[in-house]
This record gives sequence, C-alpha cells and structure tokens, in this order.
Amino acid sequence: MSNVYDLFQNARFCPAEKDGHVEEKELRQWVEEFVSLLNQQNQKRLFGRLLGRIFANSPGGEDGFAPCESVRRLIEEYGDDNLRDAYVMNIYNKRGIHSPTAGKAEHELAMGYKRNADGLRIRYPKTAEIYDVLYRNYQYEADAEREEAEYAEF
Repeated sequence: MSNVYDLFQNARFCPAEKDGHVEEKELRQWVEEFVSLLNQQNQKRLFGRLLGRIFANSPGGEDGFAPCESVRRLIEEYGDDNLRDAYVMNIYNKRGIHSPTAGKAEHELAMGYKRNADGLRIRYPKTAEIYDVLYRNYQYEADAEREEAEYAEF
C-alpha cells in the first residue's frame, strides 16, 4: 500500500530548490500541499517528523549559516519537537561511517554546529535549538571518545 509516508521515507531533497536557492513562496506552497496530502491520508501526525527530515537536506543560507533563510522561516513557523528531532537525526545520519579520532572530529563538528546555532539564535530560535542539540550530541560523543582513548592507553 502506497502513501505519503512511503513517498518521503527516504527523501533526500529540499522542495523548491533550484541551483542552491530555495524560493520561499514555492516552498510554502509545497508545504501546504504536503499537509493537505497528509490530512487526506489521516497522517498529519507525521508532518513534523517528515518535514524535519526533508528540511535537513536544504542548502545553506546566503549568510553562511544552515539551513537557508526560507527553510529557517518555515521552521520557526512549523517547528515542533518532532521536526527538531527528525532534522537532528537526519543530519547525524548523513555523516555515515567514520574512523575514530579520539573525539577530535566530533569536537570540530560540535564547534561548527555551535557557531551555526549562535549565528541563528536571535532571529531564528527554533532553528538555533536544532543546532544546539547537534552541538550537545557531538560534544558528548567527543568527550566520550576522548575518555575512551585515554583509558585504552592504561
């Protein structure tokens, strides 16, 4: 049985993106149609989770922070815990398999996410929270890997 959830289960795109730019009017229209389809299939409860997964594939903004400004505005409008958690999980999973570095790589990622969050915090607090979560997760992982590497030497 096919449904909207199946369609977006493995989505790896950002709606309304053309050449690295997302047109906000088109994106809003896409989101409205998406909500309508979910409603028709009695799956509106999946909205935040699916939107977070999709928005995690958006390009960066003109100001150098992620995601692009159009997506940030929609996150601020529609953002909830489900959107945040799905966005974080999608970003986290994009990293894929990696080699242990005693936490150095994770610390660098954490600091990049912190810079991103700090750059968004005033105008886009819900979007900044996404990157705060990424920062905390990667910093925790960096600390754990560093401690593991230290204790392995004994």
